[in-house]
Amino acid sequence: MKVQLLACFACLFVASACPGAVPATAVINEFHEKPEDGHELEEFIELYNPGDSDLVLTGWKFSDAVSFTFPTTTLPSHGYLVVALNPASILTRYGITALGPWSGKLSAGETITLKDAAGTLRDSVTYRAGFPWPSAIDNQGPSAELLNPTLDNNLAGSWRASTGYPTPGRANSTLIAINLVPPHIEQVTHSPLQPAANQPVTITAKITSPNGMGAVSLSYQLVDPGAYLRSSDPGYETSWTSVPMSDSGTLGDATAGDSFYTAVLPAALQTNRRLVRYRVTFADALGNQQTVPYADDGQKNFAYYVYNGLPAYRGSLRPGTEPVNTFSPATLGSIPVYTLIANGDDVMKSQYDTAYEDQRFTGALVYDGVVYDNIQYRNRGQNSVYQSGKNKWKYYFNAARDFAPRDLSGALYTETWGSFSANACASPWVPANRGMAGVSESLSLKIFQLAGVPSPYSHYYQFRVVRNAEETPAAGSSVSDAISPGVDTDGQYAGDFWGLYSAIEPIKGNFLDERGLPDGNIYSIAEGLGEPEHLLPGYAENSADYNSFISTVETTTPTVDWWRANLDLDTYYTFHAINRLIGNVDLRAGENHYFYRRSTDNRWMVIPWDLDMMFIPKTHSGTSIDGQNIPGVISSQKAIMENPALALEFRNRAREVLDLMASDSTATGGQIGQLVDEFSQIVAPAGTIDNLANADAAMWNLHPRTRGIDGVHSGQENHRGNFFYTPMEDTRFGGTWTRWLRSPSYVGVADHADMMDYLRGYTTNAWPAGTTWEVNNGNQLGYGYQYLRSEAEDTDIPAKPVIAYTGVDGYPVSGLAFSSSAFSDPQGSTNYAATQWRVAEISAPGLPGYTLGAARKYEIEDSWTATNT
Repeated sequence: MKVQLLACFACLFVASACPGAVPATAVINEFHEKPEDGHELEEFIELYNPGDSDLVLTGWKFSDAVSFTFPTTTLPSHGYLVVALNPASILTRYGITALGPWSGKLSAGETITLKDAAGTLRDSVTYRAGFPWPSAIDNQGPSAELLNPTLDNNLAGSWRASTGYPTPGRANSTLIAINLVPPHIEQVTHSPLQPAANQPVTITAKITSPNGMGAVSLSYQLVDPGAYLRSSDPGYETSWTSVPMSDSGTLGDATAGDSFYTAVLPAALQTNRRLVRYRVTFADALGNQQTVPYADDGQKNFAYYVYNGLPAYRGSLRPGTEPVNTFSPATLGSIPVYTLIANGDDVMKSQYDTAYEDQRFTGALVYDGVVYDNIQYRNRGQNSVYQSGKNKWKYYFNAARDFAPRDLSGALYTETWGSFSANACASPWVPANRGMAGVSESLSLKIFQLAGVPSPYSHYYQFRVVRNAEETPAAGSSVSDAISPGVDTDGQYAGDFWGLYSAIEPIKGNFLDERGLPDGNIYSIAEGLGEPEHLLPGYAENSADYNSFISTVETTTPTVDWWRANLDLDTYYTFHAINRLIGNVDLRAGENHYFYRRSTDNRWMVIPWDLDMMFIPKTHSGTSIDGQNIPGVISSQKAIMENPALALEFRNRAREVLDLMASDSTATGGQIGQLVDEFSQIVAPAGTIDNLANADAAMWNLHPRTRGIDGVHSGQENHRGNFFYTPMEDTRFGGTWTRWLRSPSYVGVADHADMMDYLRGYTTNAWPAGTTWEVNNGNQLGYGYQYLRSEAEDTDIPAKPVIAYTGVDGYPVSGLAFSSSAFSDPQGSTNYAATQWRVAEISAPGLPGYTLGAARKYEIEDSWTATNT
């Protein structure tokens, strides 16, 4: 009797009519890709048999996304079978016995393939996360569930996110009768992607239903500049206008009866800087209705931003004293433009009110014509949060709607970003570095990358904030006066332009995928502790493996074998050598770096982070840079240096970095000089006034929000009026030091080019003969070079050989030949073992064969190595 009741119940939910027999089959009915915490072993695939007889699955296989061969197994009639990454986790969490484990992992964009024992395809699902597929399956907790097992499970509209928890081994929480399934929607688009004012916008949606289509409509909402509506605001749900969408070949529709429904929003609706949101509502002939985006989507609407293009920005470094310069749209648009649309009060609270530190606010970010609406933003930093006036930001994107940025060459990164940090290029903790326009940070990140240390990618962008009705308020306007009373002579501080910023790649699982690194655990190191950022399945969030590693370092004397088994020493040597060279004084007391434990050999690698306090010729206050008695990464360095065998290896690598990146030439600065040029040419091409560095300085040098006292050029927090100023005195880093430009005797405003000379001089052998870093602490010239040289010194090393070119004139690749001077060693010539030859290509403007705009190449990147014994 129970079986008969179940069979009749099933008739309500399948297309076949009772009491006819339904053949046995296996349907991929539910899958769980990413558990809520992102690392628990709870991935599973559920099969359902809607047939009236059992189905033997012995020898069947899952392939592609995951691999698993079924043992002797039967899928009962109208029953479920669960296969899991870790059956024990499914039993513990859901009380369901699952087959498994499988190999591989579920990942959006892949195909789940089910084949029978003969290799015949029985079912497959190629899925992704995000509209038109469910969004909440992307690390939010829900699974993907079929609305009805008779639907085509390769159609995105057949799936919904589970209501609450996943439902392995039982009826889906979203299950509805087949006659109640709403139409399928496959895509929603608008054209043009980013319209200008007075340009009509065509919106289309592809919608189908086996029941025949009913009414389709578009609802739109107009959000004017200065009047951003949060999705939580009462007016958000009440300010929509509905218009019909047509598939009749009229009213803007291109072709009748092709399932593409169209509405055209007229030109009059498009005004400059207006955000236009829209939704699509549709029904079938039976009255089954649906509105998209779906309820599980964090972005509650589709949207586009109307924009006429960048206006010029006018500003003066010192209004009323120095000339007002015009910064052209071509200059401002030479780097990516990110536009935040948000409530003006929220923006001010986020950036300048300590009561709202770390609180997230809601807004929309526009880039590349795409509107990322209903995202979150906040201020960023620890002690530096409110230091400079031009503060740092962090952005969080909705699940399955990751940010898709481009690098400075215009190419998309391989991986999208679920969040990113925005650094202000304003040296929030180092007023002496005001005017570097972020070059010190950009080149620091890149030198780590070039040398083989995984570090975040970064790129410049121009930041604009739409929080007022006017984009460029005139002097004396109400907006101008409210923002900067008594100071703003040209409205330069009150408009959308917020200056030059740098986007920093998040260090998550995508960071590893971007570089092709093995999966592994990543910990952010703060206050001496490891905070999990990405964990392999099965690892608890108590940081046990990191804590064990650091405890061993700090409480024992590890052997050489232990170090080799637990730490990627080559990367670690490079990390510390570069920190010395570029003056990373903020690597301190278990702060400002990450540790990554790769799964292939369980060795740890260090990842640099927070490089906005660089090129400083002092040690950090309260934390000796030599690593004495400091937990975490610095004590690891101390422990390594106390081990003779490892210390020797470190000195060898330190000399390589010194030779390959630094220089004896004050004119070029060596390869770091090339890096300085690479980034400075982006923000301030040589000989220009109309450039991004100057525009940023005009915005923030005397901005009313910039902290400090104008005319004061010393102290720890005095940022006001100090862009490019020389000399600048700082007392924060273990005593007073003075940063000077041009010459120690020059007093006044220098320029960005002088700041770049400072960077080159820091890494160049520019000290008088016989001077050491211990007695020259605070002398910027040559500080980084000499510091690293002191780390690399070894009286027992062989003499540096002299290399001579002996090949064919013109240096053809096929005719390259070199010779070396004789081996010479203070310990005796009998120590010779082998000579390693290394060839690298250098490519940059000013060098033969370089093509303007091509990627530069650096000597530290090997082209070829060989050992001659």
